[in-house]
Amino acid sequence: MRLPKLPRSSDCELPLPQGRKKYSKTAPLQFEEFAPALTWWNAREEGPQAWKVDFAARRAAAVDAATPHWQRATNARNAAIALGKPLRELEQAVQATANGDKAALQAQLRALKAEQQAQEQTAKSAQAEGDALYWPIYNLDLKNPHAKVGLEHADPKDLIASMRGHEAEVMRLLGEIEALVSEVQA
Repeated sequence: MRLPKLPRSSDCELPLPQGRKKYSKTAPLQFEEFAPALTWWNAREEGPQAWKVDFAARRAAAVDAATPHWQRATNARNAAIALGKPLRELEQAVQATANGDKAALQAQLRALKAEQQAQEQTAKSAQAEGDALYWPIYNLDLKNPHAKVGLEHADPKDLIASMRGHEAEVMRLLGEIEALVSEVQA
């Protein structure tokens, strides 16, 4: 049986079976374990392991955030393209010019090429900035908003104090056990 694809507008988290911590190569996911997901598929209601994702809103927000960067990239690309004709004209002038004026024209040509490369680099980085804001919306690894908050890391000093307290309790209990063993043997 072929499993249906989940729709883009909702997400479902498949809970692990009772007594199982993870899936592995030697303990893979079994088809029977899809029963809760298949049951959910027919009803598609929100719950602890199923939630809706407003993709349209996420996309609109990403487009709004990325558009200024993409516009800057377009403007820089157009500026680099606009420098192409003056560059070609200057290259032709350098070839047609006598040796005396060639050095000045070559300096202008180098400056114009440097400006074109700077515009191309600006376009490339602005495009990358916009893409970095836009493309993550397609990441399907969304965290469950109903999940319990993960463990917070405690202060190491508090952990050490807690461990010493537990160790003292263990030592007290061991002392009691040793006393009981001594009484029984006597």
